[in-house]
Amino acid sequence: MKSKSRPSLNALRVFDVAARAHSFKHAAQQLGVSQSAVTRQIQTLEEQLQVRLFERDNRVHALTIAGMTLAPRLADIFQQLDGAIAQTRQVADSEVTRLRIALPNHWLRWWLRDQLHEFHALYPHIRLSFQQISENLLEQDIANTVQALQHEQLDLVMSSGRIRDRQIKSEQLCKRESVLVSRKPVVDPQAWYRRDWLVNLHQPDWLEIIEGQGQACAQTPMLHVDDNSMAMDLLQSGDYVTRLDQRLLQHPECQGLTLSNIRVHHQQAMQLYYRQRQRQPVALVALIKWLQLRAKR
Repeated sequence: MKSKSRPSLNALRVFDVAARAHSFKHAAQQLGVSQSAVTRQIQTLEEQLQVRLFERDNRVHALTIAGMTLAPRLADIFQQLDGAIAQTRQVADSEVTRLRIALPNHWLRWWLRDQLHEFHALYPHIRLSFQQISENLLEQDIANTVQALQHEQLDLVMSSGRIRDRQIKSEQLCKRESVLVSRKPVVDPQAWYRRDWLVNLHQPDWLEIIEGQGQACAQTPMLHVDDNSMAMDLLQSGDYVTRLDQRLLQHPECQGLTLSNIRVHHQQAMQLYYRQRQRQPVALVALIKWLQLRAKR
């Protein structure tokens, strides 16, 4: 017995439309093609099936018995196929995308945290996980950060550290300005220099502040604290001074601080780092644009 090839799916689609339209002309209009293209597809299908499907009588295109047998079954099949495709797209749209972001703890605590509900409302299928990282990436941390981005252990890094790597792309989030703060009132401007400063001298930000003050802080007592979150917590317990980014002062937890006139515009802006790709994931692009928009507020 001679084997027969399966008919063209496109030709079957055209037949389904033509059978419901009862006219090649109307079928062509629905499909957005010429009437001759519909005729060719029907002829191709008839040749493949080796059976006549339409009676051609001037402008009337009536189904033959074979055509009337095929048409309703084919309509059911395409309806099921369209339903399966729609369901597949719906499942794809609802798939959860997970992004891993590394950022300084105090930026999460006093800048990003209270805005996340807006992001989740806009992008309910993007889930964010967080990892702590230094605001000023030190040299020994940069290699690990680059490796984490390259191996997709992290999707996005938010830091003012300088990462120079061909495989890592960066975009500016915002410029940075530090201001010295204390929990307790300071009446005499010189008293700022007599209080204990909670600092991390390994961070370029603190070095910029101290160098900018020159001899004014030469006798200032300085106590080491790893990060801003720890320093801010310690402010509660004594006459301490530490630095805080101007942008973070808007948070309710930072209200009531005594602000000094000691301010420094830092050379290095807050950056967003991510792996270089020919085409970036849609979810990552959405997160970056959203963060940049929030930073402009």
